[in-house]
Amino acid sequence: MKIVIVVLLLLISCLSYSNPAVDFSVHSYLGGYFYPDRDDKEFSYFDKQDIRLGITGLKKEPINLDIYLKYSERLQDERIGLHSLFLVYQESPGWSLSFQIDNIGYGEQEEIFERDITSPDYDLYRLGDFRFTGIRYDNKISSLFNSSFRIGGNVHNSSIGSATLSFIKEPVDIGLFYLYLGRDSNFNKTMHSGGIEFKLQRNILELNLYQTWQHLSSTFTTSNYLAYGELLFHLKEKWQMGGNAFYAKKLRGYNDWQEYSLVTAYRWDTLENTVQYLFYRVGDMKADKLATIFSYSLSDSFSLGLNSAIHFPETGKNYYTLGLQVKIYEIFPL
Repeated sequence: MKIVIVVLLLLISCLSYSNPAVDFSVHSYLGGYFYPDRDDKEFSYFDKQDIRLGITGLKKEPINLDIYLKYSERLQDERIGLHSLFLVYQESPGWSLSFQIDNIGYGEQEEIFERDITSPDYDLYRLGDFRFTGIRYDNKISSLFNSSFRIGGNVHNSSIGSATLSFIKEPVDIGLFYLYLGRDSNFNKTMHSGGIEFKLQRNILELNLYQTWQHLSSTFTTSNYLAYGELLFHLKEKWQMGGNAFYAKKLRGYNDWQEYSLVTAYRWDTLENTVQYLFYRVGDMKADKLATIFSYSLSDSFSLGLNSAIHFPETGKNYYTLGLQVKIYEIFPL
């Protein structure tokens, strides 16, 4: 919280030199589970909140500053903390140097796969999601190639370093990356990770592929392979359909981790229905789920949705979830 106070004081001192805006968003769920095979406590309450408040556009050449606060819940503890901070120094379009506090990773999900806030993978990079505090340097090598370097860390992973080389020529975006962690998130080992990102967007087709190889070392060595991909078709302005897949050779002690889903979304004026089928296989355990979000837009920045799902576990009876989902997004110029 001390760093938040310091940053807010810095923001106040900058207001007279800039044209800032307030960026406010809410993604909230209130509902519960129904378990027919339980003798007691058939109904279980559940809620989840993602509330963010940011101030952007604080600029006094050659410095630009953006900051976001986030409301979060941990058990019964509610708090507001620093979500992200970007302090960028840029004198020319060819390079920039920045101090940042943010989550970094690889395998970013498209919006249609993150509409369900109850998903355990909501707002996470699929090939590793890490809190980062440190320095970033970006360099535009040529009209086709960009490079980026980070050095910093966090309390859990100790030191973090990364390097990325990107090739961008429409409709293709290809990136090669390397990531170093002083301690990985699961086994407390030093991790070296390398991989590739491939993005293609042409006409109605959107394809995103990510894969990484992780080498963990201590008294013995372990190598992991992870891959994530998305295929989307924007058939009409109001209709999307596609799917995604996640695979890990070794993850959290399991030798075979697979996830697949199919999704479709269609909008009628102010109404939109999103339907998604998901299949999970972790080791010898299997489960699937059919979910739907039926939403009504009261305005361009405010929508209400009914979020429901049927869960099909490998053993036991099916169980159900039902809840109200709210999304708000507003930008207020100051």
